[in-house]
Formats: sequence, C-alpha cells, structure tokens
Amino acid sequence: MRDRVRKGYPTPAWDSRPELYEDLTDVWDAFQGLSACRTCGLGPNPIGWDQMLAWFEIHGIEDADVRDTYCRLIMVMDRVFLDHAAEAVKNGG
Repeated sequence: MRDRVRKGYPTPAWDSRPELYEDLTDVWDAFQGLSACRTCGLGPNPIGWDQMLAWFEIHGIEDADVRDTYCRLIMVMDRVFLDHAAEAVKNGG
C-alpha cells in the first residue's frame, strides 16, 4: 500500500487509516508481538495472561502500574481484533 501512495495512486484505505498516538506505540508493538503468538482453535484465541507476563519479563517491564495499563489496553485491542475476526468468519471471509 505504501508503494501505491508513493506512486500517487488513490488509496482510500491509507487515507482513512487510524493515527496512533506516539505514547502508545510501545503498547501497539506489544499487542502485535503477542498477537503473533496467539493460539488458534476454530479461530484465533485471546491473548493469555501468561503471554503478557512473559512479554513483560522479556522486555523488562516491572512497574505494576505500567503492567496494569498495558494489560487493559492490550485486552481492549484484543477484543476488537477477536470481534473483527469473528465477523469475518461469519461473513465467509
């Protein structure tokens, strides 16, 4: 898609993409990393607490308040992701 933007082609999806606040990039990176490790059954499973705790350990995140904030935000992102995945399956995609 970036190549299309560089070449000047119309890219409505790119133009309407959400902007991520700079202070949330670390949480987004954590969600992406954790999402890549999720298990699948009939569809993707939720990101587990054990996976989040392992992420914190690997990345040296020790502060309980920071961990709590990450968990809350990751769980919200995960719910949106899972809802989107379920809707895609429901619609045959």
